[in-house]
Amino acid sequence: MTFEEEYLDVLQNLEFAIVNTYRENNDLIDFDVLIVLDAIMNFYISGIRGKEPRNFNLSGKQLELYGAVKEMAEYRITGMARDDMDAKYEIKPISVNELLDCLKRIKKSVQFWTKEGGRQGYLEYISNYIV
Repeated sequence: MTFEEEYLDVLQNLEFAIVNTYRENNDLIDFDVLIVLDAIMNFYISGIRGKEPRNFNLSGKQLELYGAVKEMAEYRITGMARDDMDAKYEIKPISVNELLDCLKRIKKSVQFWTKEGGRQGYLEYISNYIV
């Protein structure tokens, strides 16, 4: 089983958060996604190491994306949705290391599709697959 097959639901959840934010902010570009993924990975890695996370000075649209992806990440780690989230399905929590691997995989995809399709290559590509 490939990594993508094993963690398909997690990858889809995280990309759902990205696409929803992109649909609300169509000026979002792949670079914004990369910065946000780096900021979230830094947050979790810093937590593991017992250090303060780096300040990424995110812009307004990047902060919105950060909030959406981080919320989904927390949902996947804890298995518990916020009170106002639609939590129809119980999920098996994943470890922080598994989450980091998923974020790295998405980052790799962003880099690939940006090279293939330009500034919004990744965002346009995944928008076709996320309902």
